[in-house]
Amino acid sequence: IAHAKYLEVCTAKYPINRVDVKAFTIPSEVLGKTLDNVYLGQLPTRIVLGLVSNKAYNGSVKDNPFNFDNYNANFLALYVDGQQVPSKALQPDFDIDGLYAQSYHTLFSGCGIHYKNNGNAVSRDMYPYGFCLYAFDLTPE
Repeated sequence: IAHAKYLEVCTAKYPINRVDVKAFTIPSEVLGKTLDNVYLGQLPTRIVLGLVSNKAYNGSVKDNPFNFDNYNANFLALYVDGQQVPSKALQPDFDIDGLYAQSYHTLFSGCGIHYKNNGNAVSRDMYPYGFCLYAFDLTPE
């Protein structure tokens, strides 16, 4: 009853988290790519970056669009208003076993579950083989 009385004098306000998906093409022969001004206006609170083949993205029935391969990426830095996030760039080495732990850790820190007793069902062994996502939490400290 209290809700109905409140709605007689005020409007209902529902918090909505907007999800925005952006796709960029990086040719296979390119060794480095800088993307400037990816977001203009309000910054997102979280960015999750994944690499997928163009064929899979465009809907090939033979390719899985959720196979986020590592593509031997060896340097990743995100800049927000001139500040690097994280403060040290990610430099995974997927050829040497285990030298991608910092990148794997972003799945937890970027989603806010790194200090909780939660998981995401992606093991460190699975990460470079189709589960290679990089997550960045951009909420103010």
